[in-house]
Amino acid sequence: MISSLCGGTFESMTGIPWTAGLSRYRDTDAMKIRWEKIGAIGGRWFFEINGVQYSAKQISPHIKGIQMHSV
Repeated sequence: MISSLCGGTFESMTGIPWTAGLSRYRDTDAMKIRWEKIGAIGGRWFFEINGVQYSAKQISPHIKGIQMHSV
């Protein structure tokens, strides 16, 4: 199941302002950040918070289109 997540919820879970975004270099190991191609021309950034998988259309300079992926 995929559900949308607002920036405020992201901030309360991580302590990181969604307007600050995530850094591929600083946060990759801690949040297991990876990019996956979705469709012919697009892709999403996938990351984990407390063992739950999330994705976003953009992670820097701010996070856009956050989704939570659960089984």
